[in-house]
Amino acid sequence: MVANEQRSRPAVMRIAQIAPLAESVPPKLYGGTERVVAWLVDELVSLGHEVTLFASGDSRTRGKLHPVWPRALRLGRPIADPAVACTGPPRGDCAEG
Repeated sequence: MVANEQRSRPAVMRIAQIAPLAESVPPKLYGGTERVVAWLVDELVSLGHEVTLFASGDSRTRGKLHPVWPRALRLGRPIADPAVACTGPPRGDCAEG
């Protein structure tokens, strides 16, 4: 009977979700894509899946956060160019040690 119970349970998936760096997840202001990413990650975690979110370091998630940049680019500095995040490895607290 235990074997039948194990077969009826859905498999746990390991999922990587990648979000744009312009806004945090969920966004503090406007950010439709980032808001949908937040809903998806939270719901997948509540279903028992292992979810890693690759996003800005100021993001909040029920999954595992892997920050690829310290802060959302749009609100991080008065003049922030999103292309800067694509030009080289991250610095400071985002760099792997």
